[in-house]
Amino acid sequence: MQQYLENLTPHKDTNYSLWKMTRKLKQPQHHIPPLRLQNNTWARTDEQKATTFARYLSAVFRPFPSQATTEEEDNFMQELSSPYQMTLPPKKICKSEVEYIIQHNTNPTKASGYDLLTCTVIKELSQKGIRALTQIYNAILRLEYFLRHWKIGQIIMVAKPGKKTRLRCHYIDLSASYHFSLKYSKKYCYDACHPS
Repeated sequence: MQQYLENLTPHKDTNYSLWKMTRKLKQPQHHIPPLRLQNNTWARTDEQKATTFARYLSAVFRPFPSQATTEEEDNFMQELSSPYQMTLPPKKICKSEVEYIIQHNTNPTKASGYDLLTCTVIKELSQKGIRALTQIYNAILRLEYFLRHWKIGQIIMVAKPGKKTRLRCHYIDLSASYHFSLKYSKKYCYDACHPS
């Protein structure tokens, strides 16, 4: 470390390392405070904080208790697992529908999802890209297989403004998932609810 600091120079031969180091020092350092656990100890490392948030979110997000009897649930599960259900296959999605959803149901101020694609980039897709996306959506319908990566979501915990950041309940959870999976699910759910 000492040798690195001694070799810093403002010249081109060291790629202006002195100025780069100075710029790094001037940037404000964001302090991420530890979280207080239920047993009044502190979660200081990133792993401990992640475990704390995971436990908290699993306690908060629980499914509603089932209203059906055990017999009804068994019948329902048996019907779902049958290979050929007695329903007509959903109609294919056409390219114009995908274009419409991308142009009108995309919020340009929304942050990028797990795929790191912003809504602006998605709106700039070429006709070839929209055609490929339409083919992917229709393959999902035909094969009845939803891509595994599109099921993945990332939860980001953000501190509520004006609250103490030491308690885990003073954080808002934001979920980020693939924009393409959201577009597909919006279209598919709309078609399922409004059959023509």
